[in-house]
Amino acid sequence: MNARMFAAPLALAVLGSALSAGVIYVGPVSSGAPFQQIQPAIDAAQAGDVVIVLPSQPTSAYPGFTLAKPVFVVAATPFFSGATITGIAAGSTAGVSGMIGPLSVENCAGNVIAQRIGGRVRATNAARVHVLDSTLIGIQGYKVGGVCYDAEPALLADSSGVWVANSTLHGGPHTSDCFPLLGAPGIRATNSSLYIARTKSTGADAVVGFAGKLPNGLTATRSTVKYVGGPGSLLMGGSMANAGSPGVGLGLEDQSLAFLGADAYYAAGFVGPNPGPVSLLVDATSQLVQLGSFFPTLASTPPIAKLGTTVSVAASGTSGDLVFTFVALQLGPDLAIPDIDGVAVLAPASAVLFDSGAFDASGAHGFQVAVPNDTALLGLVAFTQSVELSPSTGAFSNPIALPIVP
Repeated sequence: MNARMFAAPLALAVLGSALSAGVIYVGPVSSGAPFQQIQPAIDAAQAGDVVIVLPSQPTSAYPGFTLAKPVFVVAATPFFSGATITGIAAGSTAGVSGMIGPLSVENCAGNVIAQRIGGRVRATNAARVHVLDSTLIGIQGYKVGGVCYDAEPALLADSSGVWVANSTLHGGPHTSDCFPLLGAPGIRATNSSLYIARTKSTGADAVVGFAGKLPNGLTATRSTVKYVGGPGSLLMGGSMANAGSPGVGLGLEDQSLAFLGADAYYAAGFVGPNPGPVSLLVDATSQLVQLGSFFPTLASTPPIAKLGTTVSVAASGTSGDLVFTFVALQLGPDLAIPDIDGVAVLAPASAVLFDSGAFDASGAHGFQVAVPNDTALLGLVAFTQSVELSPSTGAFSNPIALPIVP
């Protein structure tokens, strides 16, 4: 891997943006932050501002909040809360990074970033939600006053467009005294479009003695799924300790369509030590298309950029193909380019070339970024996306987001 500093054009773009972007701090009284809760800080923020949540002891817990303006809430150390993002207009971007708790995204025509979320994510009527670097766990089923409530998936997409990358998802389990409720799939999509890269999604597992059929890794209803694969990718049904029927990795129903890359793996859950017999269910109205090629994917370690540290960026793709990585300070509308699969999501006016090279024999390429120790960069988010080019065609990768934090 080669090491490099921010390129000069990028540094100028970052500093230029910093002049107009505001940073608002939230933290305990001892931190000196002007706000002790997140909602008042959001209320005081202007479009394009960033709210940085500082850590507190013994735990960083804050009341739930609503984000209804293009503001980014980010923490270097994850905090406990819950959030609703709503009404983000087309052409705008809002997001949350570093929250442990449930996140709902509703009625958004613009871009929403859900990064480093630990909980469940629900997207309803949302044009574009990017779920990045997250560990999502569905809500367990429960019983109150004799009434049973089913579990929730880790990701629920309803009439939405959702990109999932570099994440792990597990459906919420059933409650044992509410048979035959089955638990939830890792992902449930209805009337939606999904793009999935470098992600593992599993259905809920069963308790001992459960004999029903367990949920899928992903269930799509009247939806389109593009599952490109990449390192660590797997859709897997729920497993059980004894008799019963494990879930399948991918279930397509009611006129759904799925496109799968060469390393987009799916599998049935287990019954004890043995894998289930069925890994895929496609009803008569749905279609599965095996594309047979490797698609570029992108990840960073760590998923945030702290001042004065180094971030490693890793891309995967087809051995020998060229790969170009761009960075921008804003997301734009989807941009399709002839003969290149997928879409560019970075704002063209602010995108600059960050790195170029070729995938090695294993299909890997990487580089390192030394983040300047410059407080003017705090709060900015560097969005990054790669494009892979072969002699005859090309493809865009998933994007990643790098919030710059103290």
